[in-house]
Amino acid sequence: MAVQRITKERLKEQLEKGEMVVLLDVRSHDSYNSSNIKIKGSLRKDPLAVKRWDKEIPHDKPIITYCT
Repeated sequence: MAVQRITKERLKEQLEKGEMVVLLDVRSHDSYNSSNIKIKGSLRKDPLAVKRWDKEIPHDKPIITYCT
């Protein structure tokens, strides 16, 4: 499976157009909790537990992960 990169500008365009994507915030627990910046509609997932949550997320849309 190929992993593609997307710019924040392109993601913003997609979200503004209403394009359906799955946004995964994979920051560490401490980083996530200490931040007041979160993308509305994103799902927080532990990056060390992918095998545990992989089957919980939809795979019929592009999946975009971010950690900053």
